[in-house]
Amino acid sequence: MMLAVPTLSFGTQQTKYPLEIINCGVKQTFTKPPERAVTMNQGMTEFLLAMGLEGSMAGTAYIDDEIWPRYEKAYKKVKVLAEKYATDAQLMEVDADFILFIYGSTFSEEACPSSRSKCGVVDNNTL
Repeated sequence: MMLAVPTLSFGTQQTKYPLEIINCGVKQTFTKPPERAVTMNQGMTEFLLAMGLEGSMAGTAYIDDEIWPRYEKAYKKVKVLAEKYATDAQLMEVDADFILFIYGSTFSEEACPSSRSKCGVVDNNTL
């Protein structure tokens, strides 16, 4: 997995846009930093919370354990979209411009039914 967090800068070097990222052979071009991110797994949710990015999170989904106590206060500021994977409609409702996930189960080779309770939200058509 490759993760790009284009809103961060390290040292004196700032991220410049447009930013092109190639991940698993798919090229994405970002014209500006994400502002409305949605996390689709607990690990990614806690990762963004650890970086203090709860203000840039439009929502989260698929929390399968207790949130670390040190991130609870920040987590309560983030809208929970779904118990499992969020649907396309839920992602559109919060105007997500960036979706972050860790597990391959978030990805499905084919489009899934709208309930998406047993398959990933991202497929070859939506990637």
